[in-house]
Amino acid sequence: MSSQNTNLELIIALLWGLGFGSAIWAMGSLWLENRKLRQTNNSMTEPPPAMFRLLSPLAAPVSKLFDDFLQRAQKLDKKSSLLTLANTLNKNIVSAGVGESLKPADMIGSSFASSILGACGGYYIAFMQSYPASSLVLVGWIMGVVLPFIWLNDRLKKRQIEIRKALPYFLDLLTLCVESGLDFSTALVRILSKLDTTPLRYELDMVVSEITMGKSRSEALRDMAERINLVEISTVVSAIIQSDEMGSSLGSVLRTQANEARRRRLGRAEELALKAPVKIVFPLVAFIFPTTFIIVFGPIALKYILPLFK
Repeated sequence: MSSQNTNLELIIALLWGLGFGSAIWAMGSLWLENRKLRQTNNSMTEPPPAMFRLLSPLAAPVSKLFDDFLQRAQKLDKKSSLLTLANTLNKNIVSAGVGESLKPADMIGSSFASSILGACGGYYIAFMQSYPASSLVLVGWIMGVVLPFIWLNDRLKKRQIEIRKALPYFLDLLTLCVESGLDFSTALVRILSKLDTTPLRYELDMVVSEITMGKSRSEALRDMAERINLVEISTVVSAIIQSDEMGSSLGSVLRTQANEARRRRLGRAEELALKAPVKIVFPLVAFIFPTTFIIVFGPIALKYILPLFK
């Protein structure tokens, strides 16, 4: 009986090892494919992330079902909680810069697929290590459910940080171009050729494209502020639109906004510096202080303890 259990455990371990190796190979191939697409694509649009493409076979039925529910909810009730969830997800997806490759239904389907894999992983660990299966399965399931949303939130924060960093430099260049006599649209086109490939440049490219296609400058800027969903961008856009409506000097408005963006960035840096001592308390207490006490008081303690065992 014990030999049969040993053989069963060996077969399960081999199957999981094969599955893990296949997953690593698939993720590696997807990463190489994404890298090739980014090198050949000059814009900031990206294919679906490797994690979502890897989970797509299992997530596709749930995504389609959620999409059908959304369409029915739109016909029946425009204020349902399901539509609110979908709108919130869609807003975060667009702000994270993956609106062209992901939809709210894809997030729900990927969450379902990763939850199933997390529960299976928890059961496997419990089976191999003789731990309580129910608790590990529950932990794995919860981690799988929240993993796609953690990724989306992390990507959103990183993108907003990049936009904040690039905003003061962009406003300085725009101020110089406008004060030198260029109009707003021409100045944008001139600046885009000088900016690095950042999320802000991608959003400005979209603004220029929309203006070229016939949309008014105010509408294009408002759409950009809604996509980015950042206070600094909304403030700059409101100032530019107000300057156009009141007929005031755009150069002075842009210079004021550039100074304000630089002041806000300095204020955030000071705030992070003030939070650093608080964040370092736990590593000090948990790791550095015990090691220091062992090094300093260890020899003294051994001096008095060792004679007791003689």
